[in-house]
Amino acid sequence: MQLIDVGSAIGVYPQNLPEDVQTVIRAFGWQADELLGNMTVEELLSSQIDIRSKKISKQKILTQATNLEEAGPLIDSLIAEDRKYTLLELAQKLERDQALIRLPSFLLEGDFTKVQKRFYSIVNDPFSSPEANTVKLLFGRHKFLDSHGQETAGHCT
Repeated sequence: MQLIDVGSAIGVYPQNLPEDVQTVIRAFGWQADELLGNMTVEELLSSQIDIRSKKISKQKILTQATNLEEAGPLIDSLIAEDRKYTLLELAQKLERDQALIRLPSFLLEGDFTKVQKRFYSIVNDPFSSPEANTVKLLFGRHKFLDSHGQETAGHCT
């Protein structure tokens, strides 16, 4: 076990699960090894883009679809729904419906929410005993109902 001194800080750099990343890549017809800037699509989705928590603008994203003739009715029904999706939720819905919405991968360089780094400071409590000066960080995923009554997932520390 590594000890951390009082006054130090810990930085946590979360990543998306590999299976979630692959779901998103398949659902939107992207190539995992395509370069966008100096990162591949897979690297961007793994460590840079928050695919779980921020709801995306369906209208803005789905109007960028390049297979409108094939996916047009599906896109119209998604836009008409009174529900917002995260990128992962939308990809999972497309997989369940056995549908594909082709989106240009350059959209990943735009307005998608970035994965947020989390920083924790280590402070000294003058009232604690030496044995109590232990820092434990617990990371987990939780499920809850959103404002539309839909089950959604998030991360907590």
